[in-house]
Amino acid sequence: MTVYTDNPAGRLHELLSLFRKNGSQHRSATAWAGVLGLSNADDPRFARSLALVFQLPAEIEAELDQIDVEEYDRDGVMRWRAKVIPALAAVFSDRPSDQVAGDLDDASLYSLESCSFTLHKHRPQRPVAKSDLDHIKGLIIELDDELEKLPDIDPELREFLRLHIKEMSRALHDLTIRGPAALEDALDKAVGAASRRIDVTVRIDTAKGAWAKFTEILNMTALALGVVTAAIAIPAETRLALEGPPPAVQVQVVDPAQPSAPAVLAPVVQHGNGAHGTPGASGKDAASGH
Repeated sequence: MTVYTDNPAGRLHELLSLFRKNGSQHRSATAWAGVLGLSNADDPRFARSLALVFQLPAEIEAELDQIDVEEYDRDGVMRWRAKVIPALAAVFSDRPSDQVAGDLDDASLYSLESCSFTLHKHRPQRPVAKSDLDHIKGLIIELDDELEKLPDIDPELREFLRLHIKEMSRALHDLTIRGPAALEDALDKAVGAASRRIDVTVRIDTAKGAWAKFTEILNMTALALGVVTAAIAIPAETRLALEGPPPAVQVQVVDPAQPSAPAVLAPVVQHGNGAHGTPGASGKDAASGH
């Protein structure tokens, strides 16, 4: 059977398989640090990444709860819990990691593999292409370099952009544990913060190139995830300065009481997402010149 990593069961299976390969006389925390791509368990990122691993069993159950119980063998696909949960908890013990890895027998991993197949069949999560991830990583590096070199950028805007590209970088690292949800959360935070922090984003005229790169990162992330996201909201005055005035729009106004009367084109000025006609007379008055 194949392990599918488009769901939390498959990702947990991969992590536990790596843990078994990393088993040694060192304590479990050291082996887990290697699994998570960290040099040692003293790394400040270790506790955070391990906490994400601990959440996977609950995520698996939540996903299974969305499937009709008639569609799969609940007992078979959850048999792994008896061995996996204690093995995860053993990270806090002094037991050598090879002993803990030995507790993860083939039967438990086979059950987890079967669970990954069930979720792949009924609850698959959209994969993110490696080429898209590489593109996003490259854009983040470019923006980080640009922020280092910009002398006149508003300090708060620089801090704002750095905060969110760090969040995006962290999300890319978390993909092996959380899957696309990691990127989705980082995207939601960035778009929401940009809309909320108008006091900061109004200053983008101090770094138009960096802001354009930031929005490119968010747009590329949305594209990779296959989600539709609204454009980042910035103040109307700033958008006008960056993009110029909107094109003139004319709306045909017809007086229903005078069907034979010629139509009058009333100018409309667009403000943001809305449009408002020229204030004043009604269609009848406009047609009659009063």
